[in-house]
Amino acid sequence: MDDDELFNVAPGDFVAARNALAERVKAAGDAARAKEIRARRRPSPSVWAVNALARREPKLMGELLESGEALRAAEREALRGASGAAYLEAGRVERELIAQLVARAEALLGEVAASAASSVLRRIGTMLHAGAIGDADARAKLSQGRMMEELTTSAGFPSDEPEGEEQTTLALHRTEDDGQGHGESQGAAAKARGAASRDAAERAAAAERAEQLRRLRRDAQGAEVAADRARKELARLERDAETAARRADEAAAAADRLRAEAEAARQRLADAREGADREAAHARDTAERLRALERGSP
Repeated sequence: MDDDELFNVAPGDFVAARNALAERVKAAGDAARAKEIRARRRPSPSVWAVNALARREPKLMGELLESGEALRAAEREALRGASGAAYLEAGRVERELIAQLVARAEALLGEVAASAASSVLRRIGTMLHAGAIGDADARAKLSQGRMMEELTTSAGFPSDEPEGEEQTTLALHRTEDDGQGHGESQGAAAKARGAASRDAAERAAAAERAEQLRRLRRDAQGAEVAADRARKELARLERDAETAARRADEAAAAADRLRAEAEAARQRLADAREGADREAAHARDTAERLRALERGSP
C-alpha cells in the first residue's frame, strides 16, 4: 500500500492502515515520510464518500465537473448582462447531478457501515458543489478522489477576467504624465474623464447585474428548498400510506381469523345440538321401554 491507496481505505480501517504503512516506510529508512503519513487524519465519512465517488462513479463525476464549468460560464455571462435563464438551467443540471451522486454516496457509506446521517449527506452535497465550481486544485482533487478535508463553497467563482479598474487607473496615470502640449493634455484629460465616466457607469451596471444574479441565486435556492421540502413530505405520505396499508392488511387478516373462529363455534354448537337431540331421543326411548316393562309386570 502507498499514500494514494489510503484514500481507498474505509474510515473504520484508516488508522490501522495508516499506522501500518508508516511503520513499513520507517523500516525502509524514510523516517520523514513515515512521520508525514502518521500525521494524516482519518477522513470524515463525507470526505471518504466524495473520494469513493471519484473512483466508483467517474462518469457522473465528470458530468458534474462539466456542469460546474457551465455554471461558472453562465454566471460570467449574466454579469455581462445576459439573461439569467442560462444560469438557472445550469444550476438545475448541477443540482440534479449532485442529487444522484449523494444518493450513490449514501449507498457507498452503507457498504462500509459508516454514518449516512442527513447532516453527512448535506456536507457531501456541499463538497461536490464547491469542488465543481472551485479552482483548478479543488477540481483536480475532486476528480482524482484525493480530498483530505471538507470543502466549503466560496463567496464567488474563480475569475478568469482581467481587472478592468486597474487598467483604467493605469491609463489615467499615463495620460496625466504625458509631457506633450497643454492642448493635447486637455484633450487627453477630457478623454480620460469620459473613459472614467463610462467605466463608472459600467461598474454600476455590473453591480446591478450582480444584484440580479444574487436574486436569481436566492430564488434558485428557495426553489431547491421548496423542492426538498416537497420530497420529504411525499416520502412521509408514502410511509403513512404504507403503514395504513399494512394495518388494513393486518385488520383484514384478523377479521378472517375471527370469521373462521365464529364459523368453527357455530359448527361446534350445531354438533352439540345434534348430540343433545340424540341423547334426548335415546332418553325418551329408554323411558318408553321402562314404562312398557312396568305395565307388563304382575
